[in-house]
This record gives sequence, structure tokens and C-alpha cells, in this order.
Amino acid sequence: MVNKLKISHFKILSSIIVPVLNGENYILNILNDLKEQDEPGQVEYLIVDNGSTDHTVSLIKKFINSIPNDHRFILYFEKRMGVSNARNLGIKKSHGKYIIFVDADDRLKRTFVSSYVSKIENDEADIEFFPFLKVCTLDSEEKNEIIHNDINYAKLARRNFYSSEELLKLIFRFRLHGYPFAYISKRSLWKSNSFPAQISFTEDLLAIANLLVFNDVKAKINSQPYYFYVQRNNSVVHRVGWKEASEAERVAKIIITNVARRFHNRRLTSLAQNLIYGQYYFQLELSIVAEDTIKFLYYRNLLFTNFILTSMPFKSRIARFILLIFLIPRKMKIAEVYFILRRQRY
Repeated sequence: MVNKLKISHFKILSSIIVPVLNGENYILNILNDLKEQDEPGQVEYLIVDNGSTDHTVSLIKKFINSIPNDHRFILYFEKRMGVSNARNLGIKKSHGKYIIFVDADDRLKRTFVSSYVSKIENDEADIEFFPFLKVCTLDSEEKNEIIHNDINYAKLARRNFYSSEELLKLIFRFRLHGYPFAYISKRSLWKSNSFPAQISFTEDLLAIANLLVFNDVKAKINSQPYYFYVQRNNSVVHRVGWKEASEAERVAKIIITNVARRFHNRRLTSLAQNLIYGQYYFQLELSIVAEDTIKFLYYRNLLFTNFILTSMPFKSRIARFILLIFLIPRKMKIAEVYFILRRQRY
């Protein structure tokens, strides 16, 4: 562990946890973004290396040594046991009142930390959600190119608090995203919650769902984004195979079971079923882009079979149903164009 923290733990307001694995091509970008944050003194940056075999660690050490008077950065080492273990180690080692998660290959606005913290402090909330911008470049904040921004929380921002049950409904309707970087939460919420170490795909969805299922929270949703979510062709999301798809379906079923046991609300449990059908639809889209006919037919048939059970909004349901009717393998190129146009609408 490289530990330069000289600030009293009692003065730390927020802990930013950054897991990284073989990130030599981008780690300095996020480190510099964190360094330039306008939240000095009351923050700690916990960088958790998850068993990198490239030059990631040496770059981080060199960066920390280059700023001897900046004591906010701490480097921890974890065997390569998955991003969940890395985040859990960060939670365990954190001292802040609040926790924020950051992905090492993304970018931040200079006001990212201060905006997240000031909102949750002023609102006296347990957790606050924020939208984010999807970009396809890794340049400076000013040069980041927004490729499509369908993350709009303007209609969700309100004065009153959201309850756990209300937040879950929004997640199940795909109106609220559960990415770890899209919220700030009280560290106390993680005393009895953690990221599932045995799951490597959609583990972040299970973590936030469990946090909301097993805690009665006071929450707010904000409309202003401060985070750049960088889209990469070689990311895990773009390399989803049968194993990952099966794991995502397993996660959805765990969430459905937990919701049913905790709330005894048929409507909420029915909405949770959308997680399964949403995953089927996501797999269908990936199969089209990859021109994988076998996977395409498999998920198309699953969607047809289970379509009547979905609880999606009427317009979304009709749009998907029409698409399913006209999609056939020989028209996969047409389908790919459809998905591209659908994104560009935003």
C-alpha cells in the first residue's frame, strides 16, 4: 500500500473509490481529473489495483510521488479477484462520510466531487443519483465528444425524497441507472451491503438493488451531469457472451426474489421481471451488431414467448414488438441501422 494520507480521518468528508486493472493507457487521465477536482482537503482517493500486469502500478506510484504535498491519493493492492472485491476493499478502507465510485477509464468534470457532495449534504439525503454523458474520446473535458445522451433525469428531479421502493420502480422501468459512478451514498449504507464477489457481470445492478431493497433510504435524483462515461469497443459490455448473459439473467432472478420477499408487492415484483426481458433485448441488439444468427434467433424467440409478461411503458412495448415482428436474420444489417438511428435521436 502506498499511503500518503496525513489528513485526520475525522476531516474526510468523501471517499472516492477507483478500481483499476491493466489501465496503463488511461489511468493518468483519471488521476489528473481527480487531482484537479475543486474539493481539496476533505476527500480521499482510494485507487485499488486489481492485479495489473502492465505498467499501471508504476504509473500510479510515479504520479503520487510527483505530488508530495497532495496527500489525498492512496494506492491499495488486491489480487485479481474481480472488480467487486476491489470496490469492497475500497469501502473497507474508506473513512469518508460519503462514498463515490469512479471507473478508471472514464473522465470527470472539475466539479464532479464537489457537486455530488454538496447536493447530498444540502439535501440531507442518504443517496443521490446523477445522470452522465456518454462520450467516445479520452481527451480533455472540453474535447470530450458526446455520442448519444439518452440519460435525462430532468423529469425525475423533484423536491420531495424518493423512497427505496420508488427508486426500484424507476430502475425496473429503465428510467434510472444503477451504475456505481451515477450516485453518491452514505458510507453507513455499505456496512451491511457489498458488491457480490461471486458475480462478474451486472454485479453493480445487484449491489444497488440490494442496497435499496434492504435499506429504507431518503433519496434525491438530479438533472445535471458531471461524469463522462467513455464508450470503448473492447469493454466488457461489448464482449458479452453466453456466460455473461446467463449471469445477467441469474442476477435479475435474485433481485426479483429479494424484492418479492422484502416488499410483498405484486406490482413491484412484476416490474422487476422487466430486468430479464431488458437483458434479452440487450442480447438481441448485441447479436445483431455481431451478426450472430444463432444468438439472434435464441433471444428473439425468448422475447416473443415472454412478451406478454412485460410491464414496460406502452410505447416502448409497441416499438419493441414491431421490431421483433420484422427482424429476421437476413435483415440484420437493417436492424443494425435501426439501433444506430434510435441512439442518434437523443
